[in-house]
Amino acid sequence: MDGSATARIQEGTSFRSVSDKHLQFVISDPIVDDEHVLVVNMTTFRKDARPNDAWADPACLLEVGDHPQVKWTSCIFYGQATITSVQHLEWRADLNRDDNRRIIFHQPASPELLRRMREGVTTSVHSLPIHEELLAKQGLLTRS
Repeated sequence: MDGSATARIQEGTSFRSVSDKHLQFVISDPIVDDEHVLVVNMTTFRKDARPNDAWADPACLLEVGDHPQVKWTSCIFYGQATITSVQHLEWRADLNRDDNRRIIFHQPASPELLRRMREGVTTSVHSLPIHEELLAKQGLLTRS
């Protein structure tokens, strides 16, 4: 992977697919491993949902002010976290503007929000062990 492609996709990068309203965040470090990039998405926090529903996951709540795209209380939907590659994300970013798989970049997550999203991987009942292992392997999980 050449440096220019990785420059667009970094830890904290946020983007949205043109066909989906949910903002997504890169929470691993693509500089360390551009073939295994952990992406989580944000969804509206539903206070009326059952406690184990993914859209009521309190592991990482976002409030207005945490990121410019947060318009109301939201949460990270760890149940839909995916591992992809920088190459795949770059391919999606460069698609024809009419292709609904194309992604549009937004302001990156702040270091504090990025830390909270990573921490949520370790506490959410919806996270998969492989996601925590990826972050740990990259040395991205803070230890208490």
